[in-house]
Amino acid sequence: MCAIFAGSITADARNIVRDGIITLATGLILIFFMAWGHITRMASVLILVYLFYLWLLIKAQKQYSDGNKKKNFKKKEITIKELLLVILGIIGLIIGCRILVFTGTELAQLAGISEMIMGLFILSIGTSIPEMMVTITSA
Repeated sequence: MCAIFAGSITADARNIVRDGIITLATGLILIFFMAWGHITRMASVLILVYLFYLWLLIKAQKQYSDGNKKKNFKKKEITIKELLLVILGIIGLIIGCRILVFTGTELAQLAGISEMIMGLFILSIGTSIPEMMVTITSA
């Protein structure tokens, strides 16, 4: 969906490594504060550092966009068919997610296991396998 609105998206290895490290650090910080139980001054400083990083990303994106405006890219018009397919896909995604959650809850109750275990492990694996298969086949 992002590619429909933004056009083609390119990334180089440096940006992928940088964003990967920040994503990992953000996840670790989140886990740390969840385990800690409350937000202190240190957490506030980390949040400010993260906001500074986001500001740097926005600034770099603006510079990149300004540099590419000179190439006279023509933006492709979105057709009604494409718009309808996106809306239909979003509706299908919402319905599919609802069915997945309700079915997972029912299966957990039938199997006598905790719904938390079902949600954390089995459903997460079930949603990650299709993404992994797409990645493998596209590589």
